[in-house]
Amino acid sequence: MIQYFEAFLFIFIPLFAWLLVSYNLLIREKIRMDTSNNELRSSIETKIKLTETFIKYTKQHLPGNKEMCVQLEEISDKINVAADIFELVIDTNLLEESINNCFKQIEQDENTACMQEFIDIRHLLIDIDARIRQNIMQYDLAAKYLNTRLGTFPANLFAKFFRIKPELRISKSP
Repeated sequence: MIQYFEAFLFIFIPLFAWLLVSYNLLIREKIRMDTSNNELRSSIETKIKLTETFIKYTKQHLPGNKEMCVQLEEISDKINVAADIFELVIDTNLLEESINNCFKQIEQDENTACMQEFIDIRHLLIDIDARIRQNIMQYDLAAKYLNTRLGTFPANLFAKFFRIKPELRISKSP
């Protein structure tokens, strides 16, 4: 009787502890992934709203510049066409190039009476871009750790049971 109890203590309790720790580590990585996903999504939504404000403000104060109006329409179309919010992360460089071209045209226009408002919007866009880059790095790191955890035993069994799937990374770095 004592031999069975000792076997239980030395085999099953450490095994149970190992499974419990593995499960907790998997759930921690999943929560980290969800948190970074929400932060990135929030930053991108803020950038979309700020870009739409910039477009509306520019059309209101500089209606005579036809070339800029065409660029603003293209920017607005890119925002509206994106099926998923993360598609905008991929198109960020193209979007930024168009917005920077608009800012250059605004700076060259001496008749801009409300230049300070445009400068404020530009600084807000620069700040949100820095926050998006930081959120992308956190998202990719969380995805890397979660995917690594999903490749280990017994976490992969828990992942199958709870239907936790690997996450795609945004950046292409290893």
